Amino acid sequence: METLLNTDFFSHIKNDDNTDIQNVYGNFIEVLFSFCKSAGDTISAYFVLNYTRIEFVSIQNSVTEYNSGKKRNVGLPF
Repeated sequence: METLLNTDFFSHIKNDDNTDIQNVYGNFIEVLFSFCKSAGDTISAYFVLNYTRIEFVSIQNSVTEYNSGKKRNVGLPF
């Protein structure tokens, strides 16, 4: 399930590291395409892609919450 989460891209966005983000995003897209092409069945691919989407949303919500609470010295929850 965590195939796509174990990429440099997820590591960068979880650690709020924007260095070389375009390259790691490009690599993430390559891994994503490769995964989709090699997935044995569409149901498994759907679950992995949906799980990855949920993680994206969770990170986005955490960053939004962090940015809105910066004035209160709230840290990122990762």
